[in-house]
Amino acid sequence: MGQIPYCATRTSDRHPQAGGQRSAASLPPIPKGWLPMRPLRPRRAITPRARGARTVPPQSHVRRALAIALAGVLVFAAPAASLDRPEQRLAAMTNTARHRHDLPRLVERARLRAAAERQSVRMAKRGRLFHGSLAWTSRRRCWGQNVGKGPTIRAVFRAFMRSADHRANMLDRCYRRAGYGVVKIRGAVWVTVNFAG
Repeated sequence: MGQIPYCATRTSDRHPQAGGQRSAASLPPIPKGWLPMRPLRPRRAITPRARGARTVPPQSHVRRALAIALAGVLVFAAPAASLDRPEQRLAAMTNTARHRHDLPRLVERARLRAAAERQSVRMAKRGRLFHGSLAWTSRRRCWGQNVGKGPTIRAVFRAFMRSADHRANMLDRCYRRAGYGVVKIRGAVWVTVNFAG
């Protein structure tokens, strides 16, 4: 009969012989319901390698490092990747202004953004400013909309901050989410910002 170690935590089972192995005769009988286990293979010790030799990290470390790197990219790049470049600049300017007034930053939402983009396209096609559909306001406790036109995004943002009503929308404490729509046609920038609480 060969050596069959089994899983047990009782201290009376620990009778190591020379070399750390138990003989088959010294092993107590296997209790009913316990499964025999294969002996663990000893791990090889890590030895220093010759100069210039490459060492390969174990697969689990490589997978863990890749998972952490991927998670970092997804966490930090997701908000920036969801906005186009003009909308990113407008969102950054708006959140900077809110930060200066000790207000929470606005989080971009896809539904608000889609409505803002549609509104900006409609205004650019008609060539005039107007407030659009309020279908996106359903189930919102507070909402607002800024529309504007100018030569650059910065110029439109400055005009918003100089106007009392537009500034009040941008700095309203009730708002937590926003959607930005920017359309450039024939040298003019048409902007819509939807706010929601």
